Amino acid sequence: MIASAVMLLFRVAKGRHAVPEGFFSRMAIGILSLGAAVTLMVSPAGILAILLFVLGAITILLGTTLCINGLRLRRWMSRVPGREDGRESA
Repeated sequence: MIASAVMLLFRVAKGRHAVPEGFFSRMAIGILSLGAAVTLMVSPAGILAILLFVLGAITILLGTTLCINGLRLRRWMSRVPGREDGRESA
């Protein structure tokens, strides 16, 4: 994990032409990866708490997105032509 972060940061240090995927995104990923590796060595329980918090935040965001999309779909389906009272006409 540390070696991967260091190699990524060395590649970023070469300049923008060495990182066609995106300079700032790769730099951020390298720094975060290096920080996570150091934190894992120093405080494994701390990194576990952080990872659980991130997983919880992602779950809440995905759940909110699914609920909003479901409400939008319900509203859209009620406006579909050829339907009366929310049911298909026979």
